[in-house]
Amino acid sequence: MKKSLNTISIEKPCHENWDAMSNVEKGKHCQLCKKNVIDFSKMKDEEIIEIIQKNKNESLCGRFKSTQLNRPLNYQNFAPYRMPKFNRLFASLLVLSTTTISIACSSDDKNIKTNTTMLKGEVKMSDNFLTDTSKPIVNTFKGKLIDEYTKLPIDIATITIANTNISSSSDENGAFNFLIPDSLMTDTLVFNIESIGYENLTYTVQKNELNQDFIIRMKELEEMVLGMMIAR
Repeated sequence: MKKSLNTISIEKPCHENWDAMSNVEKGKHCQLCKKNVIDFSKMKDEEIIEIIQKNKNESLCGRFKSTQLNRPLNYQNFAPYRMPKFNRLFASLLVLSTTTISIACSSDDKNIKTNTTMLKGEVKMSDNFLTDTSKPIVNTFKGKLIDEYTKLPIDIATITIANTNISSSSDENGAFNFLIPDSLMTDTLVFNIESIGYENLTYTVQKNELNQDFIIRMKELEEMVLGMMIAR
């Protein structure tokens, strides 16, 4: 379940040149007002909220996409439980021990020979499957999506083969690895690439260019707003 926490607004946008500011760890430094301007434009709502909470007694200057402003920020307050590493190891050993005991207790059962024969048959089928050369050849369209200006990775972008519903997506590092069945191969492949906040991109690849790494640059779509931020 998502919970609304803050709404961000900038009542008096700053018109200083972002590109002319000097780089700092989380954004830029404005010489005019002698303040650091945090670049929130690539952050998720959860990251923005965390920074606001850590600096709740300070006035912050920020750079935002227009779509990040004047709307509730949300965070996912449910985190899947992950078993501690030690417990996972203990559980694995327990399963292994249980399996071993089960086999030992069944060693006198005449049916165990039948079970063994079935398992051997399954392994043999698996081996045949792995060496079956009749399976379709798979080609790969892979690489990385980055912001044209900042060179930062673009995550959760959707990459679709044109005129199909077959798609893949980029990970948190902007990387994608799109496996294409040989049955869909043509001399020229067209991909539609979409990501929130960026212009839709049509990218054409020749068949002989596949299986190499592409660096694909996307152009930001949304207007940027700078200024003293107000969190409500």
